[in-house]
Amino acid sequence: MVEESNEERKVNLDLLDEVREEVRITVEALKRRVEYKHSSKLRPRQFQVADLVMRKAHPYLLENKLSQVD
Repeated sequence: MVEESNEERKVNLDLLDEVREEVRITVEALKRRVEYKHSSKLRPRQFQVADLVMRKAHPYLLENKLSQVD
């Protein structure tokens, strides 16, 4: 009984590395699919010096995002 239990534990520990590797591969494939899906929806843009862009407002500098900074 104890020997069977020890033997099963050893087998499970041996299989654990294989299961972890399969999960790692699956997670990596999922990350790549998500990245591809996200990247395919982006439109590349190039900004010039005089272009107007919306700046992120810093709470310690601005009252709100439309406030003027001198």
